[in-house]
Amino acid sequence: MDENADIQHKYYFALMLRNSANHLPTIVDNLLRVIYHLGEKNVYMSIYEGGSTDDGHTTAMIETIKTTMEAIGVEHYIYIEGEDGATEKRNAVMEPMKEMYRNGGRIFNTVVMMGDDLWCTEELLELLYLSRGQGASIVCSTDVDSQVCSFQRLH
Repeated sequence: MDENADIQHKYYFALMLRNSANHLPTIVDNLLRVIYHLGEKNVYMSIYEGGSTDDGHTTAMIETIKTTMEAIGVEHYIYIEGEDGATEKRNAVMEPMKEMYRNGGRIFNTVVMMGDDLWCTEELLELLYLSRGQGASIVCSTDVDSQVCSFQRLH
């Protein structure tokens, strides 16, 4: 995975989850593939989980994500909110990036906003490639719509 570590393009992934336990194995698998191509030192993962009513299944799966991120050396932040989910999720998932900028001027070239919608590795890599070519600094996983992989949103 270190072959891309010298690339200077830094990615901030903002993943927002709610009742996502059924989707997380696929999401994690595809994220690991994307991280492999980008280089783990070029990725920061911020995860917000809030308002889930699935008896803690989503929260339990997030522990697996945390363990995986630590094992491969991806910097990450995880915020888990209770069932009321009162916090604005987009603000909560972006807070680490704002804090890093305020405290040390750390800058990310691309912010990738993601929900628990299903996508495949090839689509996300294509989106990131196209966004760099267009000079976009923020992209959203729901913008991905190709014939490479087609998944239906399950909820």
